[in-house]
Amino acid sequence: MELIDIKKKVNLRILTSVIVLLLGLSGPIFAWFGVFQLETNSDIWFQRSGSITVLFAVWAEYKLFKLAELTNPISESGKTWDDMRKSDELQISYSKYIQGIKYFAAVLAIAGTVIWGYGDLLFQAFSQ
Repeated sequence: MELIDIKKKVNLRILTSVIVLLLGLSGPIFAWFGVFQLETNSDIWFQRSGSITVLFAVWAEYKLFKLAELTNPISESGKTWDDMRKSDELQISYSKYIQGIKYFAAVLAIAGTVIWGYGDLLFQAFSQ
């Protein structure tokens, strides 16, 4: 596979990971302001949004793990010189972005877990 084709795939996976993370971030924001509220219990809907946030964060992490197949290619007989050159170039080009997105996904998963567990209490404490 040519380096240009690999870069296109990496860019697409990075873009989809960012979109998934933004969807995960939007859940609690929408729930806080009652956008998708079906009942009068805004605090419970905010708490429930934490589970969706965790789901999207884990989904983004999975997509980022799949990037390792592209940024660290291994041939059938082991790494070749061309594979190592491609891997080095991809690591140099994308490692900052991938690490930043992984960090954001981890923070979002932690925040989603806190919201999922204590979102009703947080909502009651900060909405008054």
